[in-house]
Amino acid sequence: MNMQKRMDMDLHRLSIPGIYIYALILPIIFLTFDFHVHHPLLSFVYSIIMLMLSSLRLIHAKFSLVLYEKSRQLWFYLLTSLQFTQAGIIGTVLALAMYDPRFSSINHMIILAISAISSGALIAQTPQFKVALSNLIVLLLPSLLVYIFVDSYFNFVFLFIFYGIGQIFILLHAHKNYYRGLLNEEELTSQRKSLEAANKLDPLTKIYNRGYFNTAYELNWEMAIRHKHSQALLIIDVDYFKAVNDNHGHLVGDKCLISVANIINSVARRKTDLVARFGGEEFIILLDDTPKEAVLELAEEIRSAVAESVYKEGDTNLKVTVSIGVSITIPQLNMPPNDLIKTADKALYRAKEAGRNRVCYYSNQQCLLKA
Repeated sequence: MNMQKRMDMDLHRLSIPGIYIYALILPIIFLTFDFHVHHPLLSFVYSIIMLMLSSLRLIHAKFSLVLYEKSRQLWFYLLTSLQFTQAGIIGTVLALAMYDPRFSSINHMIILAISAISSGALIAQTPQFKVALSNLIVLLLPSLLVYIFVDSYFNFVFLFIFYGIGQIFILLHAHKNYYRGLLNEEELTSQRKSLEAANKLDPLTKIYNRGYFNTAYELNWEMAIRHKHSQALLIIDVDYFKAVNDNHGHLVGDKCLISVANIINSVARRKTDLVARFGGEEFIILLDDTPKEAVLELAEEIRSAVAESVYKEGDTNLKVTVSIGVSITIPQLNMPPNDLIKTADKALYRAKEAGRNRVCYYSNQQCLLKA
């Protein structure tokens, strides 16, 4: 999940409690202080409007992910429009509570409620500073206009502005902490993914290591049983590799293994092809649901590509070859997964016995030489 989407989803998640608060706060105040008895029409109109807006916000929340995937801009516009509309209505009620005699019985409760709502909104909208700031302005602007244009309240203007500035500073601090925490979380996630990737890879050749192969192999085996797919295995061994190390040194041997790994990885191009270093100078490839002809063609292509490559080290031109054992099976429920590895290993042994630099296919308990 990218940074923008994470911030959007946090804004959506944190704003959900506000849906219920906005829907209930005015009816609770009206009922508790009998405002609905003396002013039933005002109570009914404000309560119904807030309830309808909260219902629309609940619908938006229910389909939020679907809408977001289709259009982030439309999702954001609907979210903020509904929030700002409710904030504007609450702000209007606060303004009326300041100078309208009809609200004199509940003005103190309205002021307390709005103060709590404005603080809560800042926390809920911390992920998006501009949204939180806009919501605060919409909430407080009606009351500020009353303080400015009603003479008896003009002395409160500076106090009200001071309150607004204080809220903005709180918002800035909260947003900064949120964003810093988000960056730290992203960095930790990135580091964790890097470590996970490193644990899957062979440090020398940078292809998958045996530990990862073993885990993936078992999962593929189970999937193959379920879907009745064939599984093909190629075990590749660099011929006379000990002589390479003895004659040219282990550093040259390492470079040789890296080159062979790169060739294998470039030939096995499908996303479903699993290429790994099996140990020492051995490599292994697992192919899912691949016809025998294609498997043998791939094995021969690898053998040929390695044999034709020249590894230059100083003035030395080094050539190596590989022997490849191939085995194919359709996994069955009671079949041990290691059977496929054992038969591919037998095919590899037969290829080496037959002179190396060749492909041997294990079939019906016999190794059929290719190349």
